[in-house]
Amino acid sequence: MNKKKWAILTFSLLLGSTLMGAPTHTNQKKQKWEPFLDVEGKMGSQRHLGEGNFFIPLVQDDNTLLYTDIRYRLDNKSSREGNFGLGLRHILPSEWIIGGYTYYDRRKTPYDNYFSQITAGMEALSVDWDFRANVYIPTGTKSHLEESYSSVAFTDAGIMYAQGEERSMKGYDAEIGYRLPIFDAQEEQQIRLYAGGFRFYEDDVQSIQGPRGRLDLTFDEVPFLWEGSRLTLGAEVQRDDVRGRQSFASLRLRIPLGNQKEKSAPIQKLSAIEKRMTTPIIRDVDIVSQAGVFEAPKEVTTDANGNRIKFIKSNSTTGANLTTTIESAGENSTVVLNGDFSGVDSYTSLKEGQTIIGGGSMGITTPAGKKVSVFIPNASITGKGAYFGNANTFFNMANNSSLIGISANLNHTDPASGTTMFFMNDVHNVTIKDNHFSLSASDGTNFYMTTIIDSTNVYIGNNTMNMNSDGDFSYFMSVLGRQNKNITVEKNAYNVSGTALPIRTFYVYRTTIENLKGSGNTTNLNAAQMRTWDADSSIINGSISFTNGFTVTLP
Repeated sequence: MNKKKWAILTFSLLLGSTLMGAPTHTNQKKQKWEPFLDVEGKMGSQRHLGEGNFFIPLVQDDNTLLYTDIRYRLDNKSSREGNFGLGLRHILPSEWIIGGYTYYDRRKTPYDNYFSQITAGMEALSVDWDFRANVYIPTGTKSHLEESYSSVAFTDAGIMYAQGEERSMKGYDAEIGYRLPIFDAQEEQQIRLYAGGFRFYEDDVQSIQGPRGRLDLTFDEVPFLWEGSRLTLGAEVQRDDVRGRQSFASLRLRIPLGNQKEKSAPIQKLSAIEKRMTTPIIRDVDIVSQAGVFEAPKEVTTDANGNRIKFIKSNSTTGANLTTTIESAGENSTVVLNGDFSGVDSYTSLKEGQTIIGGGSMGITTPAGKKVSVFIPNASITGKGAYFGNANTFFNMANNSSLIGISANLNHTDPASGTTMFFMNDVHNVTIKDNHFSLSASDGTNFYMTTIIDSTNVYIGNNTMNMNSDGDFSYFMSVLGRQNKNITVEKNAYNVSGTALPIRTFYVYRTTIENLKGSGNTTNLNAAQMRTWDADSSIINGSISFTNGFTVTLP
C-alpha cells in the first residue's frame, strides 16, 4: 500500500512539473495566474503538521481558471495524507468569484490503517467576504480492525469479546470569512477573520462536531523574497467533544514556479479580486477517523485451536449434573467451568479431543478470527467421585484430552476401593497442567494421584498435588500395562500428609516405560520416603528429579 501511495505522489509531482514547464498560450504576455508551491508548518496543541501544496493552472482566460491542486501532508503522530484535486474559479461581472472543486484523498492513520475519500466543495469569494462549504464522502474500505482497543472478558454470560475498530467518517464543514478593514483593499497586506463549524458522523460512532475559528495575516510581494511570493501567518482554534480543544499557529510561504521563458514578459498587475483567484482551498486537513469499540461485545464460541467452547456455571448446573453436562459437550470441545461445584459423586469420561479448563489463561479465537488470550477465574470441584478401574476417580482421560487450571478435591472413605484423581488407559497425547489437586481418605484404601496404563505422550506439569491419607499406601503415580512411552512429569509440587506408611512415590507393575523424564518438581518428602514399589520386573528408561536434591530412578 505504501508503494502505491508513493507511486501516485511521484506521478503527480512529475505531472505538475510538466504542466509548469508548458506555457498555456503561445504569446509573450505573462499569464495572470501562474503555478506555485505553498509550504506550510502548523504548530498545534495536540499535534504538529507540515504540508506541501502544488497549485497548477491548466487552462485560463481573463476571468476563468481551471487548475489542479496537489497536496501532501504529514504530522508528528505518524499520519500521512495525499490530496489530488481539480478546481474551477470564475470572476463574475459583480466582482465575485464562484468556484467548485473535488479531491481524491488518501490517508495513513497513526494506527497504520489506510482510508480514502472524495471531497467536494463550493465557494464564493469577494474582496471582503469568503463563503465556502465542503462535503467528505468515504470510499473503499471504511473500517479496519484495531486490536489496541479490543478487549476480552470472562462474564456471567460467557467469554465476551469487544472488537476495536477504526472507522472513517463522512461529514461536512462550512465557514464565513471577512476582511478586516484595517488596510486598503489594494494593499499588499490583509487580515481576515473566519468563523465556521464542522460535523463528522458514522453509524454507532460518536459524532465529531463543533465550532472553528481562524485568523490570517497575509503579506503579498514580501520585500526580501522573490516576485510573486506570499507569506501568511495564521492562528486557528476548534473544539469538539471527542478530540477536545485544538489550537494551531501556522506559517505558510508561497514559492512561485512560473515559466522561465516568460520572465522577460511584461508583469501584469493584478486587481484585488484577481489576486483572490489563487486563494488556497480551505478544507479539513485530513480524513477524519475515530478508533474505539462501536458494537456490543460478542460471545466467543471457539478456542485458539478452533474447538467449540461449552460454558458451564455452578449457578445453573449442579455438581450432580456436572458429569453429564461435560460429556454432552462432545468431542473436540473446550469446557470452561465457572464457580464451585460440590457433590460431584461421579466420574467424567472425557471425549476425544476434549479440554476442561477451570482457571488461568486460555487462548481463544475472536469473532474476527484473531487469536488472543483471556484470563479464566478459578473453578473448583468437590466430591467423592465414582468407582472406575478399581478406584474412585474424578476424570477418565481420552485421546488428545486435557485438564487445565482446575481445583479438584476428591474425598473418599470406602475401604473397598482405591482412590485416584485422574485415570488413563490406552490413551495418547494427554495434558494435565496448572491444576490444584487434593486427595483425602481416612481408611485403608490405596491412594494414587494418577493411574497410567498403556499410554503415550503424557504431560503432567506445573500442578499442585496434595495427598492426605491414613490408608495403607500413598502413591504419586501408578504405571501399569505392557507399554508406556514419553511420560513427562515436571514442575509439580507434591505434598503428602497423614499416617499412610510406607509412603512411596511410584507404583509400577509388569510394565515398560520408555522415555520417562521430568525436573523441577518439589516435595515435602525426603529421599528415604521417595521410594518405588515394583511388583514384578518392570523395564524403565528414564527418571524424575526433585529440587530437594534427589532423583527418583525407577528400577
